Amino acid sequence: MKVVSRINYKGGVGKTTLTANLGAYAALRGLRVLLVDLDPQTHLTFSFMTHDQWHKKYEYTKTLKIILTA
Repeated sequence: MKVVSRINYKGGVGKTTLTANLGAYAALRGLRVLLVDLDPQTHLTFSFMTHDQWHKKYEYTKTLKIILTA
């Protein structure tokens, strides 16, 4: 299994955009992809769904945010 990892603490360098696009491209090529959004602002998550979808389905479920802040 190959693993691709991205990390850069500097803001505004395109981390989320690049990660979302690499993940989407890999999935389109038939690869299995797991993207983990550890950003409290959930920008990577919102790259793949709307705010309304997230609020209806996931806002009150067990998410990493709830686990880490418990």
